[in-house]
Amino acid sequence: MRSFRIALSLALLTCLAACSDDGDTTPKPDTARAPGTVGGPCYGNKTCNAGLVCLSDLCVRPNDLGPGKKDGPVAKKDGPVAKKDGPVAKKDGPAGKYDGLIAKKDGPGAQKDMASPDAWKLCKSGCVATVAGSGLAGFKDGPTLKAQLKGPTGVALSPTGVLYIADRYNHRIRKLDKGVVSTFAGSGIKGYKDGPASAAQFNEPYDLALGPKNTLYVVDRSNHRVRAISTGIVTTVAGSGQQGFADGAASTAKLNFPTGLSVNPGGAIYLADKSNNRIRLISGNKVSTFAGSGAAGLTDGALMVAKFKSPYDIALAGPTTAYVADATNNAIRLISNTKVTTLAGDGVKGYVNGLAKSARFSGPGSVAAGVAGKVYVSDYGNSAIRVIAAGNVITLAGTGAKGFLDGPLNTALFNHPGGIVVDGIGRVYVADAGNNRIRLVVP
Repeated sequence: MRSFRIALSLALLTCLAACSDDGDTTPKPDTARAPGTVGGPCYGNKTCNAGLVCLSDLCVRPNDLGPGKKDGPVAKKDGPVAKKDGPVAKKDGPAGKYDGLIAKKDGPGAQKDMASPDAWKLCKSGCVATVAGSGLAGFKDGPTLKAQLKGPTGVALSPTGVLYIADRYNHRIRKLDKGVVSTFAGSGIKGYKDGPASAAQFNEPYDLALGPKNTLYVVDRSNHRVRAISTGIVTTVAGSGQQGFADGAASTAKLNFPTGLSVNPGGAIYLADKSNNRIRLISGNKVSTFAGSGAAGLTDGALMVAKFKSPYDIALAGPTTAYVADATNNAIRLISNTKVTTLAGDGVKGYVNGLAKSARFSGPGSVAAGVAGKVYVSDYGNSAIRVIAAGNVITLAGTGAKGFLDGPLNTALFNHPGGIVVDGIGRVYVADAGNNRIRLVVP
């Protein structure tokens, strides 16, 4: 669940109705309109609500931008800088998140590297498109839009544009490459079995992350384990398979319905151990508790004093920084050095944009880190993709209503979106679990 650099350019406005008669072509915000809306002032970080862009402190529609101008605003980069530098696991904070391969720091930047080139033809800017899945729950490999998925919940993107999918209820790991969906690992039989990828068994694989040496790590949720796939072989990294809580040797440690993970360049794994209300660290064949007292609650403070309530995902963003999707607390938490604080959300379930501390989420299930402190959130209960930037929360895509609809960012519909990952030019891949599809959000 993961993010990379963005380099998107926006063209400029020709003269709007807001231009004055004396030749001044600078748009004037309508102070009577709410910030972030059409005609209203931009937020303090020069952003607007989904589907709008900020031009000279005025929120306007992309369709109002005139072609051919070169002096217009340029969108900020969203790919994480931290993914460049490669963190090393430290005691005082999570190692920086690559969320996978070292090369994944940037992700594929060219159009030809996309997992599904056809989506680009349909969705070039300010829109959402389907890149895989017919929408019918089932199992079928083949061309992207004819393939069938069943409740996909996690995605990971390779540096060459291959997208891996945790196909939860098919108990398989799928691969999307060059317009074709295939099975990467898993026989489809619900169970637990290591060995050759085609014969291995999973039990609701929930999340994925690429690590060093092209190793794909899998959160095997209902087996209470973390698995690894390397050179066609599936092995168990941590977890005895017995539900519960116990630190210690990786093979005897106990997990409790883990749901999200992040891997640093050294191979250390940070795990959102949902039902233990903890963040666990898997390193050197040992499992330890990294943050969380284990008691359910919303308490900031020192790592071992802080309380989480069903943390679903973690995104590393620097040598001592991480973000946690704290689902039942309806909040995004920040781990910085030796402390846990609340970055966004007031703890009340809802759907509210605006100042981060008073914004509201509904069971945020996945999180991805970007540059300049930007954080992407898959807001499961609100069926929307949200962004936290410069102290504000905005909606990137979705309306807050559940459904299925491709098209403009502010009218597109999702159905309980799960894992997210961001490529090198700012496009967001979404495991749209309730729609049995993989969606692409193009800012």
